[in-house]
Amino acid sequence: MIRYGKYSNAMLALNFGFTLSRNIYDQAHIWIDMSEQDPLYKKKLDIWEKHRTPKSQHMCSSGCARTSFAIKEVKYSGNKGVGIPQALRAFVRIFCATSIEELEEMAVEAAENDGRLARRPLKHAEREVHAHRKLLLHLDNMIQGHSTAIEQLETIDGAASRSMHPFRKEMAKNLLAGELQILQSAYAWVANYCKTVACT
Repeated sequence: MIRYGKYSNAMLALNFGFTLSRNIYDQAHIWIDMSEQDPLYKKKLDIWEKHRTPKSQHMCSSGCARTSFAIKEVKYSGNKGVGIPQALRAFVRIFCATSIEELEEMAVEAAENDGRLARRPLKHAEREVHAHRKLLLHLDNMIQGHSTAIEQLETIDGAASRSMHPFRKEMAKNLLAGELQILQSAYAWVANYCKTVACT
């Protein structure tokens, strides 16, 4: 039996030229922008850069800073959401901060504990829910994009379907379907988390 290692479909397609219809090692990458129009942009960027983990990718471009996170299919485990990186949830808490005081509280909390920034739920439940609803909106946009792309590939007379070799089309569908399942699992968990926090 040939073993290719614990690769996602994206890596299998890139390195070996094939994908699997069901790949337990699949991942989906989420890019989140932090706009320079935010009055707290520089403060947020500085505090994030100071505490950023190697597992997140960061890129600055004109008008915004983009940070990428890799997520896996979410396995339910209480409020932990195994599969969603803690760094991603920390980022949305920072991203949604509305005052310097709020950011400084996160920095102090990190210094007093294990040094990791915004890893604990925000003290104010409404702010915690607001941050995670921003993540929900981002996930929903990605889900809609993936669903539309799959529909276009499955449309026999569609431009995307006609212009692509059947094998390549199957690879693309496997890749998109795997990522879509991950995004949907993340959305379901975050939506449930928001509901739970809002009710406490």
